[in-house]
Amino acid sequence: DEVELTIPLLKNDEEGMKVKKNLVKVNFLHQQVSVKYDNKSFLDLHLYSKVDVDGCTWTIDKKNLIVTCEKVETGGVWPRLELSA
Repeated sequence: DEVELTIPLLKNDEEGMKVKKNLVKVNFLHQQVSVKYDNKSFLDLHLYSKVDVDGCTWTIDKKNLIVTCEKVETGGVWPRLELSA
């Protein structure tokens, strides 16, 4: 099982701009995903359960970061994701 997150990196008022892939840094931990854009902390997300760090990937579309994480335990629906303070 996998969980997929779509994270907007650009705001609606930044029309015509594209995300620069070389400015994106994603760090996967067993229960956390951290994103930096242009060396600025953009997102710290606490995951409901553990993921296989080696099974996590990310890609970019025009304005969004798409993160895919492979769950350690298959089955079951994650009831929540939490932003870290």
